[in-house]
Amino acid sequence: EEMYGIPGKIDPLLNLGHIPPLSAAAEKCGIEFMCTMFSPEYLQFALPYLASIKIASSDMEYLELIDVAMASGKDIYLSTGGHTAKEIARIVDYIGFNNPKLTLFYCESEYPTYRTDLRKLSLEPFLAFEKVGLSDHSKEIFSTISEANDYGICVVEKHVNFCGYADTPDAPHSLSFDDFKIYCAAARGSRPKDFLSPGEQGMRL
Repeated sequence: EEMYGIPGKIDPLLNLGHIPPLSAAAEKCGIEFMCTMFSPEYLQFALPYLASIKIASSDMEYLELIDVAMASGKDIYLSTGGHTAKEIARIVDYIGFNNPKLTLFYCESEYPTYRTDLRKLSLEPFLAFEKVGLSDHSKEIFSTISEANDYGICVVEKHVNFCGYADTPDAPHSLSFDDFKIYCAAARGSRPKDFLSPGEQGMRL
């Protein structure tokens, strides 16, 4: 935090003042900065700091917000949780079916979701789109990567919790720092054969 000029510990409830230093910190680490904004005005403020734009499932049909995103010319990641096929088709038609800036995220909006066994079936309608992502609200690691490879998914969203917060809405399905390291290794093709989970390590001890 001190190294990157972020004042004090980041509160789980971010405000607009956090956006510039977080963007600068991400750039120093070689990370493309993005975040989800929930109003056209907030998105307009954040645009200079964003490499791409994520639109939450709750705002999938918020046309004023989508208009700002489209006008920016940046890549748009659009989550679709809780929406019907008809609603998804309508918004994709609005943005443009072949719009190269659009990645459509399959999303199971339950927090956390335990429907990983059904994901392959429910992904089928999305396969008509050229760029499909997965907004994953489970704690799965290897199965998510395997399914992404099977279905040609180009982007996976995964929640992380590096600060140990226990009272945030996404804490139950967020990966720890160590979990995320394993997840990144799996995404790059590494699947440790002798990996022991913390629980197994405790059992051995």
